[in-house]
Amino acid sequence: MTWLLLALATALFYGLQGVWTKWITRTVSGAAASWAIFAFAFPLLAVYLAFQGLPPLEERFWPALLTNVAINLVSFYLYVSAIQKGDLGLTYPLLALTPVFVLPVEWLLLGDFPGARGLGGIALVVLGVYVLNFSERRAGLFAPFAAVFRDPGARRMLAVALIWSVSAVVDKVATISSSPAFYGTLESGLIALAFVPLVMRRGEGFKAALSRRTWWLLAVQGLLFALMFVAQMEAIQRTLAAYVISIKRSGAIVSVLLGASLFGEPRLRERLAGAVVILAGVLLIAGA
Repeated sequence: MTWLLLALATALFYGLQGVWTKWITRTVSGAAASWAIFAFAFPLLAVYLAFQGLPPLEERFWPALLTNVAINLVSFYLYVSAIQKGDLGLTYPLLALTPVFVLPVEWLLLGDFPGARGLGGIALVVLGVYVLNFSERRAGLFAPFAAVFRDPGARRMLAVALIWSVSAVVDKVATISSSPAFYGTLESGLIALAFVPLVMRRGEGFKAALSRRTWWLLAVQGLLFALMFVAQMEAIQRTLAAYVISIKRSGAIVSVLLGASLFGEPRLRERLAGAVVILAGVLLIAGA
């Protein structure tokens, strides 16, 4: 099944993106790493757009595009900062909470109350977050949850998951008002430009980008994002988006495993177990 292979490729590139971000932020600033995601992805996505062709645009495309540029300028800076400050094994699985945050918003705004599968999925996700810090239970029943909120990287990633639950809706509006290739290319270019003042203020960012020793680190950062985006868009054209996004989140397992092997992160078993339980919950929600 072509869509499944593409979805698995999306998951792989998604997981590797987190690992690579952790790796390069030991050498370059978080601002430069954030900028590189979009700056180096832009020309690759432009090639993808050239093959797809220019779409007709609806009027609501431009407000949606500019809204998400502003949202993602904040969310991706927090995303890189979360990975830089926290363990991948703790922070990356938390991104799977995005659909959990969407459900109560839909309930409050649209009156769509989740069914039994949706509620079961939420329960599994909450349990998975608990398992991520299961060894902390000795300090009290709710200590595993408290440990998540004490960790600066985890707090930032929870904020990213919440922000992405909002931007996902805007993404959908922008995409159906144009095309995935056009929206992705234009958004990447605009976010890259928006990051320029922040990188220049940091000073070391562009020096690192132009350095013979580190420019390729930033180039791979953009390459991974572009490959993930193209694989995801191609998979979505062949099956339901909910299936693709659910499989994409399984890339967190790659980050948990490599976080332990490359960076010596602790508690591999409980964090891997927590990630698997969270993903099971996401799959339930996707099928609800």
